[in-house]
Amino acid sequence: MPAYHSKFNSFEGEEFCSMAILPITTSVRGPAPPSPADEEDVIDETIKYFRANVFFRNFEVKGGGDRTLIYLTLYLGACLKELERVSSKTEAAKSLHQLAIKPFAIPGDSAWCLGGMCSPPKSMAEGPSHPAPQPPTLPPDPLLSKASHTRTTVGRHSIIHPDEFATPRPVVVPSGEGLKAYLKQCREEVGLRVVELLYYADGSKNKWWQSFSKRKFMGKELKDR
Repeated sequence: MPAYHSKFNSFEGEEFCSMAILPITTSVRGPAPPSPADEEDVIDETIKYFRANVFFRNFEVKGGGDRTLIYLTLYLGACLKELERVSSKTEAAKSLHQLAIKPFAIPGDSAWCLGGMCSPPKSMAEGPSHPAPQPPTLPPDPLLSKASHTRTTVGRHSIIHPDEFATPRPVVVPSGEGLKAYLKQCREEVGLRVVELLYYADGSKNKWWQSFSKRKFMGKELKDR
Protein backbone atom coordinates (compact mmCIF):
# COMPACT_ATOMS: atom_id res chain seq x y z
CA MET A 1 0.00 0.00 0.00
CA PRO A 2 1.50 3.38 -0.97
CA ALA A 3 1.73 6.28 1.45
CA TYR A 4 -1.01 8.90 1.43
CA HIS A 5 -0.04 12.24 -0.07
CA SER A 6 -1.49 15.67 0.52
CA LYS A 7 -4.28 16.85 -1.73
CA PHE A 8 -2.82 20.34 -1.27
CA ASN A 9 0.26 19.72 -3.42
CA SER A 10 -1.44 21.67 -6.19
CA PHE A 11 -2.36 24.53 -3.86
CA GLU A 12 -1.38 27.84 -5.44
CA GLY A 13 -0.28 29.92 -2.53
CA GLU A 14 2.69 31.08 -0.53
CA GLU A 15 5.58 28.79 0.39
CA PHE A 16 8.25 29.28 3.03
CA CYS A 17 11.34 27.06 2.79
CA SER A 18 9.51 24.95 0.16
CA MET A 19 6.71 24.20 2.66
CA ALA A 20 3.20 25.23 1.61
CA ILE A 21 1.53 27.79 3.88
CA LEU A 22 -1.86 26.11 3.80
CA PRO A 23 -5.18 27.37 5.18
CA ILE A 24 -6.28 25.92 8.51
CA THR A 25 -9.44 26.15 10.59
CA THR A 26 -8.40 27.55 13.95
CA SER A 27 -8.99 30.17 16.60
CA VAL A 28 -5.24 30.31 17.28
CA ARG A 29 -3.73 33.58 16.08
CA GLY A 30 -1.10 33.42 13.37
CA PRO A 31 -0.33 33.95 9.68
CA ALA A 32 -2.18 30.90 8.28
CA PRO A 33 -4.91 31.72 5.74
CA PRO A 34 -8.34 30.81 7.17
CA SER A 35 -9.98 27.62 5.97
CA PRO A 36 -13.78 27.23 5.92
CA ALA A 37 -14.93 25.21 8.93
CA ASP A 38 -16.83 22.75 6.72
CA GLU A 39 -13.78 21.90 4.60
CA GLU A 40 -10.92 19.52 5.37
CA ASP A 41 -7.66 21.30 6.14
CA VAL A 42 -4.10 19.95 6.25
CA ILE A 43 -4.41 19.14 9.97
CA ASP A 44 -7.51 17.03 9.31
CA GLU A 45 -5.52 15.36 6.57
CA THR A 46 -2.61 14.71 8.92
CA ILE A 47 -4.86 13.06 11.51
CA LYS A 48 -6.73 11.03 8.89
CA TYR A 49 -3.56 9.60 7.32
CA PHE A 50 -1.39 9.39 10.45
CA ARG A 51 -2.05 5.76 11.43
CA ALA A 52 -1.25 4.61 7.89
CA ASN A 53 1.62 6.94 7.00
CA VAL A 54 3.46 6.49 10.31
CA PHE A 55 4.55 2.99 9.25
CA PHE A 56 6.52 4.30 6.25
CA ARG A 57 10.27 4.90 6.51
CA ASN A 58 10.39 6.52 3.07
CA PHE A 59 8.06 9.12 1.64
CA GLU A 60 8.20 10.52 -1.90
CA VAL A 61 7.68 14.28 -1.75
CA LYS A 62 5.40 15.49 -4.52
CA GLY A 63 5.02 19.13 -3.54
CA GLY A 64 4.91 21.78 -0.84
CA GLY A 65 1.74 20.27 0.61
CA ASP A 66 3.58 17.02 1.28
CA ARG A 67 6.35 18.85 3.13
CA THR A 68 3.81 20.48 5.41
CA LEU A 69 2.05 17.13 5.87
CA ILE A 70 5.34 15.44 6.78
CA TYR A 71 6.16 18.07 9.41
CA LEU A 72 2.70 17.88 10.96
CA THR A 73 2.79 14.07 10.97
CA LEU A 74 6.07 14.18 12.88
CA TYR A 75 4.62 16.75 15.26
CA LEU A 76 1.48 14.67 15.88
CA GLY A 77 3.78 11.78 16.80
CA ALA A 78 5.63 14.08 19.20
CA CYS A 79 2.30 15.01 20.82
CA LEU A 80 1.40 11.35 21.37
CA LYS A 81 4.82 10.69 22.88
CA GLU A 82 4.48 13.70 25.17
CA LEU A 83 1.20 12.35 26.55
CA GLU A 84 2.29 8.76 27.19
CA ARG A 85 2.27 9.30 30.96
CA VAL A 86 -0.46 11.94 31.11
CA SER A 87 -3.82 10.59 32.21
CA SER A 88 -5.74 13.85 32.72
CA LYS A 89 -7.25 15.73 29.79
CA THR A 90 -6.61 19.05 31.53
CA GLU A 91 -2.93 18.24 32.08
CA ALA A 92 -2.68 17.00 28.50
CA ALA A 93 -3.88 20.36 27.18
CA LYS A 94 -1.29 22.19 29.30
CA SER A 95 1.52 19.85 28.24
CA LEU A 96 0.78 20.21 24.53
CA HIS A 97 0.50 23.98 24.77
CA GLN A 98 3.99 24.10 26.30
CA LEU A 99 5.28 21.72 23.63
CA ALA A 100 3.83 23.92 20.87
CA ILE A 101 5.43 27.16 22.01
CA LYS A 102 8.86 25.93 23.05
CA PRO A 103 11.73 26.82 20.67
CA PHE A 104 11.85 24.38 17.77
CA ALA A 105 14.12 23.77 14.80
CA ILE A 106 13.30 24.99 11.29
CA PRO A 107 15.14 24.43 7.98
CA GLY A 108 18.66 25.76 8.21
CA ASP A 109 19.07 24.93 11.92
CA SER A 110 21.55 22.23 12.86
CA ALA A 111 18.78 20.38 14.75
CA TRP A 112 16.48 20.25 11.71
CA CYS A 113 15.72 16.54 11.19
CA LEU A 114 14.58 16.56 7.55
CA GLY A 115 17.89 17.48 5.97
CA GLY A 116 17.61 19.01 2.51
CA MET A 117 13.94 18.13 2.05
CA CYS A 118 13.16 21.78 2.77
CA SER A 119 15.26 24.69 1.57
CA PRO A 120 16.84 26.97 4.19
CA PRO A 121 15.31 30.43 4.62
CA LYS A 122 16.37 33.17 2.24
CA SER A 123 18.27 36.04 3.82
CA MET A 124 15.61 38.75 3.52
CA ALA A 125 12.55 36.77 2.56
CA GLU A 126 10.17 34.21 3.94
CA GLY A 127 9.20 36.45 6.82
CA PRO A 128 5.63 37.24 7.81
CA SER A 129 3.28 37.55 4.84
CA HIS A 130 1.67 40.64 6.36
CA PRO A 131 3.62 43.92 6.00
CA ALA A 132 5.87 44.73 8.91
CA PRO A 133 5.15 48.03 10.71
CA GLN A 134 6.91 50.92 9.05
CA PRO A 135 8.80 53.50 11.12
CA PRO A 136 7.57 57.09 10.88
CA THR A 137 8.97 58.95 7.89
CA LEU A 138 10.70 62.23 8.58
CA PRO A 139 11.40 64.91 5.99
CA PRO A 140 15.03 65.20 4.89
CA ASP A 141 17.26 67.97 6.10
CA PRO A 142 16.49 70.88 3.71
CA LEU A 143 20.16 71.82 3.61
CA LEU A 144 21.30 68.31 2.66
CA SER A 145 18.49 66.98 0.52
CA LYS A 146 18.80 66.94 -3.24
CA ALA A 147 15.03 66.89 -3.62
CA SER A 148 13.34 69.82 -5.28
CA HIS A 149 12.04 72.51 -2.97
CA THR A 150 9.51 75.30 -2.95
CA ARG A 151 10.21 78.60 -1.27
CA THR A 152 7.67 80.58 0.71
CA THR A 153 8.46 84.18 1.64
CA VAL A 154 7.07 85.48 4.90
CA GLY A 155 8.05 89.11 5.35
CA ARG A 156 11.80 89.27 4.96
CA HIS A 157 12.25 85.56 5.76
CA SER A 158 12.25 82.65 3.34
CA ILE A 159 10.99 79.19 4.42
CA ILE A 160 12.11 76.18 2.42
CA HIS A 161 9.66 73.25 2.11
CA PRO A 162 10.85 69.92 0.69
CA ASP A 163 8.61 68.81 -2.14
CA GLU A 164 9.52 65.18 -1.57
CA PHE A 165 9.87 63.15 1.60
CA ALA A 166 12.61 60.65 2.16
CA THR A 167 11.76 57.15 1.01
CA PRO A 168 11.52 54.88 4.09
CA ARG A 169 14.01 52.06 4.22
CA PRO A 170 12.49 48.58 3.97
CA VAL A 171 12.13 46.74 7.25
CA VAL A 172 14.31 43.65 7.16
CA VAL A 173 12.42 40.66 8.56
CA PRO A 174 14.65 38.02 10.19
CA SER A 175 14.85 35.01 7.90
CA GLY A 176 12.59 32.10 8.72
CA GLU A 177 10.30 34.10 11.00
CA GLY A 178 7.34 33.61 8.66
CA LEU A 179 7.71 29.83 8.64
CA LYS A 180 8.30 29.76 12.38
CA ALA A 181 5.10 31.72 13.05
CA TYR A 182 3.08 29.46 10.74
CA LEU A 183 4.43 26.23 12.24
CA LYS A 184 3.86 27.51 15.78
CA GLN A 185 0.22 28.23 14.90
CA CYS A 186 -0.16 24.76 13.38
CA ARG A 187 1.50 23.11 16.38
CA GLU A 188 -0.94 24.78 18.75
CA GLU A 189 -3.94 23.73 16.66
CA VAL A 190 -2.66 20.15 16.31
CA GLY A 191 -2.34 20.01 20.11
CA LEU A 192 -5.93 21.15 20.60
CA ARG A 193 -7.23 18.48 18.22
CA VAL A 194 -5.03 15.71 19.64
CA VAL A 195 -6.44 16.29 23.13
CA GLU A 196 -9.98 15.86 21.81
CA LEU A 197 -8.88 12.83 19.81
CA LEU A 198 -7.03 11.08 22.61
CA TYR A 199 -9.43 11.56 25.51
CA TYR A 200 -13.04 10.43 25.72
CA ALA A 201 -15.81 12.55 27.23
CA ASP A 202 -15.46 10.71 30.56
CA GLY A 203 -11.74 11.61 30.70
CA SER A 204 -10.40 8.14 29.91
CA LYS A 205 -7.73 7.74 27.27
CA ASN A 206 -8.08 6.22 23.81
CA LYS A 207 -5.43 3.51 24.14
CA TRP A 208 -5.60 2.62 20.45
CA TRP A 209 -4.46 6.08 19.42
CA GLN A 210 -1.92 6.25 22.26
CA SER A 211 -0.27 3.05 21.07
CA PHE A 212 1.00 4.86 17.97
CA SER A 213 3.36 6.95 20.12
CA LYS A 214 5.87 4.09 19.73
CA ARG A 215 6.06 4.60 15.96
CA LYS A 216 8.51 6.95 14.24
CA PHE A 217 7.40 8.26 10.88
CA MET A 218 10.31 7.98 8.43
CA GLY A 219 12.43 6.89 11.41
CA LYS A 220 12.68 10.55 12.49
CA GLU A 221 11.75 12.79 15.40
CA LEU A 222 11.42 16.56 15.60
CA LYS A 223 14.06 18.21 17.76
CA ASP A 224 14.13 21.36 19.86
CA ARG A 225 16.19 24.24 18.60
